[in-house]
Amino acid sequence: MRVRIRSWASVTWLVAFLAVLTVALAPAAGAVAAEQSDDVYRLTIVRLNCDDEAEAFSDEVELWVDGAFVDRRNNMDGGDWWDINRSYDFQNSIEIVIRENDGWVIGSKTVSSQEANQGLKVHPMPGFHGTAYYYRLTYYVTGPI
Repeated sequence: MRVRIRSWASVTWLVAFLAVLTVALAPAAGAVAAEQSDDVYRLTIVRLNCDDEAEAFSDEVELWVDGAFVDRRNNMDGGDWWDINRSYDFQNSIEIVIRENDGWVIGSKTVSSQEANQGLKVHPMPGFHGTAYYYRLTYYVTGPI
């Protein structure tokens, strides 16, 4: 009789645990489903500020979006900025990469659809490549569109 009570208590505990786990994971499953929706969002890259350049002389920076070269700006020094003002439609996420034209990465940012309608965002890009450098990328996301 005692064995049956322990077994019944174990089964009751297991059922309760699974119920709590199901409730706890339900929002996460919904978030994944929402993130994989067919909704389209728009990323607008506003500006790139160079507060301190990376190389001893001016930087020649390139903008890459989702692995594709977009444009470049030569002679970026500390205090310079590049008004980019370009928009890109995407689903789920999109990647922005800022490179020096020598090929090394100054900084990158993966932008998510979860950032939509939150206003301007500034992503800092500090680092060291021969000298310390500091860039700031300003962007915003709208949607779904």
